[in-house]
Order: sequence, then C-alpha cells, then structure tokens
Amino acid sequence: MRNLGLILNIFWSRVSPLGRLFGRCRADGRDVSTEVVAVERVLPTLSRQLRGAVDDVEASVVGVCTGFQGMAQRARSAVGAAQETVGAAGDDPSGTLQFEEMQAVLGLLLDNVRATCEFSQTASARLARLEQQLDRMQNTLNEVEDISNKARLVALNGQVEAARLGDAGRAFGIVARETKTLSMQAAATSESIRNGMNELTVELRSTSAEIRDRADDNTKRFAESESTVRQLLSDLESSHRNMVHSLQTTAEISRELGQDIARAVMSMQFQDRVSQRVGHVVDTLETILQRLAALPPVRIDAVAERRISEWLREIEAQYTMDSERLAHVDVDGVMFDGPNGQQSASDDEGCLVELF
Repeated sequence: MRNLGLILNIFWSRVSPLGRLFGRCRADGRDVSTEVVAVERVLPTLSRQLRGAVDDVEASVVGVCTGFQGMAQRARSAVGAAQETVGAAGDDPSGTLQFEEMQAVLGLLLDNVRATCEFSQTASARLARLEQQLDRMQNTLNEVEDISNKARLVALNGQVEAARLGDAGRAFGIVARETKTLSMQAAATSESIRNGMNELTVELRSTSAEIRDRADDNTKRFAESESTVRQLLSDLESSHRNMVHSLQTTAEISRELGQDIARAVMSMQFQDRVSQRVGHVVDTLETILQRLAALPPVRIDAVAERRISEWLREIEAQYTMDSERLAHVDVDGVMFDGPNGQQSASDDEGCLVELF
C-alpha cells in the first residue's frame, strides 16, 4: 500500500510543474505566446507521464491482488486441511472418546498384569505352605519309623521269650515273628515314602523359590510400568488436547485471514477510480494538443527553444524512476535515456527492486 501511495505522489509531481511554470510566467511578465508554444512541446511528455503513472498503479494493484489471491488460496487450503483433520474424527472431533477407550483398554491390561502378579504371589504362598506340610509329613514319617523300630524290638523280645518257654511259647513266637515282619514292611514303606518326599521337597523348594523371585520381580516391574504408562497417557492426552486447540485456532486464524484479504482486494478497487480520473485529465490534455495543432503554425524562435529546454530540464530534474525517464522526450522528440545520457542502475539485469 505504501508503494501505491508513492506512485500517486509521483503522479501529482508530474502534473504540478505545469502550474508552477505558468505562475512564474505571470510573475516574470513573459510572453504568453512563447509559453504556449513551449507548452505544446511539453504536453505530450506530461500526457505520457500520466498514462505511465496509471499503468504503474494498475500493474501494482494487479500484482498486489495476485499476491492476495495466492495468500487467500493458501489460507483456504489451510482451513480446509484443518477442517478435514478435525472432521475426520466424526462425532468425536476432539478425540476424547478415543482416548477414553484407549485408557480403558490399557487399564484393563494393567489390571490383568496386576492379577497375574497377585496370582504369582498367591501361588508362592501356597507353595510355602506346602513345604511346611511336607516338613510335617517328614516328622510323621520319623514317628512311623520310630514305631517300626520299637515294634521290631518288641518282636525280638517276644522271640526270645518264646524260645525260653519252648512249646508253650510257640504261638507267642509266631506273633512275635509276624510283628517283626510288619515292622520291617513299615520301615521299608516309610523309607520309600521318605525318598519320594525328599525328591518332591527338592523340586517344590526350587519351584517355590523361582516363582517367588519371579513374582517379586514382576510386582516391582509392574509398579514401575504402571506409573510410566499412566504418566504417558496423561502427557499424550494433554498433547492431543493442545494439538486440537492449536488446530482449531489455526483454522479460525486462516479463516479470518481469508476474510481480511477479501476485504483488502475489494479496497483495491480504488485503482479504477484513479484510472478514470487521470484518464479524464489525459483526454483533456490531448484535446488541448489537438486544438493547438489546429492553429496556424508559429515559428519557434530561440526564446521558445530555451523555454522548452527549461521546462523539460525542470521536469527531468524531478524524475526518480526509470519509467519516468523512459517516458520523457527532449526538445527534438528523442527518448530520454537516463540522467546525463546514462542508463539507470535499476535497469541492470537481475535487479528486481527500484530505488527512488
């Protein structure tokens, strides 16, 4: 917008020399006919400058509007992408239900892991109680073996007494012999049970120790994992909430930007008004030229030539842009080619910015 204002200022600067020169002419008492002849030679340059200013304004407005249209298109694309992203969730644009479902699933998994850890602890406790029962059974077997030893001793004493009584103690000897046999069978059975229990006790204690260690390790790991998972869920939910908020804010800002750009483009319609008004001035200048050309030709003397040169030099001195210099003509109608006949630096190839 500053560039457009600058162009309008330059446009006014191109017209203002005419009024200043006529004012000096009246103040100095110069011949009006000489000034009219000079004006006839200068008016084409002013007309060309005015049309150039209109073209510059139009080109600048077109460039600005084109840039605005590109920005508006990108803003609409950003809004569309944001709306598609937000609308992809259907009835749950914020994703809250999805997070709640995910939290429920992870909570169920944590409960299952917790139940497994508790079951391992329970199994370890049961194995410990089973070890205690095996120890009690070992004590019971010891008592059985003690009873078996006592029975053998009783049987031995019975056999001794039966031998001392002779035939009278024959029946007593049979009882003593059977008692000894039973005590020996009980001892053998007890020994077999003891061996089996010893093997079972070794395996049971090894399994119990392994389960207990594993249960303790799982419980510790579960406590750490549960805390980490819940923290990650909380952070993820917070990040998602912030992302949704940022996305909605971006969509709203992009929508407002598109509206601002649309209003700015509408404001650019001032160029049509400026072009029409300047066009009217140019048409009037060309009408003046046509009427002057219809008059009888007037000889241009040295005074008129000097006045024409003065006018062109004063106008030339105010130029700041190449477009002004290119539209300028000298007394002989030759196109102006920069100050002192030199090409302006802004005409260098690759230069995109013109310094005023």
